[in-house]
Amino acid sequence: MNNFKIIHFATHGELAGTIKGQNEPFLVLTPPKTGTNKNDGLLTMSEIMNLENNAELVILSACNTAGGNIKQSEGFSGLARAFLFSGSKSVLVSNWYVETYAAMELTTGMIKQIKDNPKISTSKALSESMKNFITKNNKKSHPFYWAPFVIVGLNSNINLN
Repeated sequence: MNNFKIIHFATHGELAGTIKGQNEPFLVLTPPKTGTNKNDGLLTMSEIMNLENNAELVILSACNTAGGNIKQSEGFSGLARAFLFSGSKSVLVSNWYVETYAAMELTTGMIKQIKDNPKISTSKALSESMKNFITKNNKKSHPFYWAPFVIVGLNSNINLN
């Protein structure tokens, strides 16, 4: 993962405690036919912390990647902190369950902004994507659709060219 400027996980995310015995937030990857301790199909906060990456931006377009629901869990800082600890400069996370179409439009719109405007910051690219989404999708202009995402970490420019 050291060779990529942007890493995008378009998968399902869950809070700590969603699965009995799972006391940290996680991303759901492809579950194996038979799970083992080494491969259970989940990418947990502690497993992420052991990865090495050099990404300018990690996008977690899954649900609740910034949420916290139990006292003992790492809420907002859990998955975001794990990716920052593993080398990411910034992480896009969501504060609640996201609608699939909105997540797709917002994240691809953000990447388009970054690609088309090399001097744009990640937060400005997200903001522009949100504005475009609201304009294009009148029936989905409620903040529920476009407001779950925030960027944690550096607000840098990413040159994709």
